[in-house]
Amino acid sequence: MTKRKPKISVIVPVYNVEKYLRECLDSLANQTLKSIEVIMVNDGSEDNSGLIMDEYSSKYDNFYSYHKENGGLGHARNYGVQYARGEFIAFVDSDDYLSLDAYKKMYQLASENQTDIVVGNVKRFNSTKVYGSGLHKKVFSDTIPKTHITKNNELIYDTTAWNKIFRREFWMKNDFKFPEGMLYEDLPVTIPAHYKAESVSVLGDFIYFWRAREAGDKSITQQRNDLVNLTDRLKALDLVDSFFNNAKIKGELKDLKDYKALSLDIPLYLNILDTADSEYIQIFMTKVSSYLKTISDETFRKLNAIDRA
Repeated sequence: MTKRKPKISVIVPVYNVEKYLRECLDSLANQTLKSIEVIMVNDGSEDNSGLIMDEYSSKYDNFYSYHKENGGLGHARNYGVQYARGEFIAFVDSDDYLSLDAYKKMYQLASENQTDIVVGNVKRFNSTKVYGSGLHKKVFSDTIPKTHITKNNELIYDTTAWNKIFRREFWMKNDFKFPEGMLYEDLPVTIPAHYKAESVSVLGDFIYFWRAREAGDKSITQQRNDLVNLTDRLKALDLVDSFFNNAKIKGELKDLKDYKALSLDIPLYLNILDTADSEYIQIFMTKVSSYLKTISDETFRKLNAIDRA
């Protein structure tokens, strides 16, 4: 704790990722910005992930290993934040990796513009190719030094925690915490953070590489036909809706938030109903029907005809 405060604290939750972990940690060890600390949180892994973590913390002075019982991704991230000393906080999923100049570019943009959050562009990848992220393409057409979600409404699509750095003072002031015990825990944090920030910088460069797991090794969030996947996605949308209601956010931003849910989030589950069981279908129909009652006619009419049907 006597070491100089790092510029960025990077929190890496780790759970059963021995196949991918070294690629992730190597991308952090070789960052061109050297003033970072890497806080690795072993969330009760049952493979060799914990041993790999300890190997890196032994090799690198700025890597730290913490081991705890399994509590899920949200809990592991929250657990790691308590050890963060940096000027900024970042999160990285342990099966992904970053470009080697990612944090140098992001920190420089944050410092030049005194922004609370910097968001960076994303690529997807698997064992055979690297390709664009459909989720992020609406946001990252260019670098924008200083903006806000109320000025650049497309930031409503920037819902992932791991392509960002957050000013630590801003994070602590707002007491941000990831929901625990559920999937899609990013949504209820990133959207309120975007709104509460004084300003946000958008980096058009590709800095984060998001793994698409393949057949036989799909992540939980890729298993759309799982009932928990459905109910947690809808719960995350409800939490975002509650924030909008409590903050009394209306107008174009609310309409775009609703349009995103109808055009992007819900169709992921609608389109697999032909293979779902009766319980899944019943929950989908009940919850989505209730949600549709909150949507304005104007927003609904913006959907493609097939989606409205």
